[in-house]
Amino acid sequence: MGSNSTVLGAIHIGDGARIGSGSVVIREVPPGATIVGVPGRIVESMTPEKEALDFEHGNLPDPLSDIMKMLLQLHTKLEERVKQLENQREKNQSN
Repeated sequence: MGSNSTVLGAIHIGDGARIGSGSVVIREVPPGATIVGVPGRIVESMTPEKEALDFEHGNLPDPLSDIMKMLLQLHTKLEERVKQLENQREKNQSN
């Protein structure tokens, strides 16, 4: 368990599970899972080939940040598409 992490209630934490710093665990944690965030989410489960890995708490994945990056990329693509459609409409109106 990372520093300042919290487990709320009588929750079973599976063998080999990792809980990131500042995470809040509100559900059972399966064996070998890595939990981060508030509320805690599983970001990775250990498979036999990953059991030798040792995560540093400063390098844990951030699923919310990944989603925000994906949404920003989608927003940029949509803005570009709207500009293209507006330009086409202006061309059609001038003809």
